[in-house]
Amino acid sequence: MERRRVLIVSADAHSGGPPEAYRDYLDPEYRRALEDLEVENREFLTRGITQERYSRAQLELIDERGVIRKGGLLGAWDAHSRLREMDAEGIAAEIVLPGHQLALLPFFGIFSRPAPPELRAAGVRAYHRWLSQLIAASKGRLYGVADAGPCLDMAGTVRELQWVAARGFVSVQPPGFTADPALPPLTDAYYEPFWAACADLGLVITIHVGYGIPQMDTSVFMQAGPAGLPARDSMPEEERVLHRRQQDQGKLSAVLHLARRPLWQLMLSGALDRHPTLKVVLTECRADWVPATLACLDAEFSRGSLPLKCKPSEYW
Repeated sequence: MERRRVLIVSADAHSGGPPEAYRDYLDPEYRRALEDLEVENREFLTRGITQERYSRAQLELIDERGVIRKGGLLGAWDAHSRLREMDAEGIAAEIVLPGHQLALLPFFGIFSRPAPPELRAAGVRAYHRWLSQLIAASKGRLYGVADAGPCLDMAGTVRELQWVAARGFVSVQPPGFTADPALPPLTDAYYEPFWAACADLGLVITIHVGYGIPQMDTSVFMQAGPAGLPARDSMPEEERVLHRRQQDQGKLSAVLHLARRPLWQLMLSGALDRHPTLKVVLTECRADWVPATLACLDAEFSRGSLPLKCKPSEYW
């Protein structure tokens, strides 16, 4: 039997450092805000994925190489640890998106307390500069996905796209990953400089689950029940389990819808007509919804109600 070498690239890897990792990359006028972020991050970690969150039986099941018990989770921000685990698992390269469950992003993530646009923008720039060092240390094995930032200063946003494209980033999340009521919908002509820059620079638009959620205080989010219900800790055990399942199913449905919406917004905006080299990637959004969605859009196109050059299924 002929043997072939297979090159494996992880398309949904994540990264981010602890708050202090961004100090040297953050504009000096915002560095004091890191003190609050460190406090918030400690609270976040009480609900995150750490070795202490697993029982011994769970670790025996999921950690057969002892990676977690030896501090392997630090690979989220340590290039040496990350590359060592990639080698052990046969992963040649990774596409690295912002954020994970081991640390908060600097001010711009959805699991950060609401922050003003200028602080979110500073955090995005700091994250990009921090990740560019991780990319450089990987010697061609890590490829960054940038965050679009607040997008309230479009000229500044385009300059940042130019910066990341020159430093190992291959993609960017679409505007509005962290929802902001000050932003227009993606169908608005306001974003034309963004789409044009991505097409010119070869930056792929990566739509990841979690898109379109506003920033929130995770301590409130984790404790509060659905509207009208008490906090879960005050419920009887059986009732708490049922409400948790109902709440999680409702959240999942809403989160997945938000992450899928940019696809048809990009089609209907005409951005794919104006920039035919623009590429879009959907990550962790499932695919069961695609045939019915394209059929619905094609039907609208056939009735002449969509001013597009191609059928939506042809863009797909």
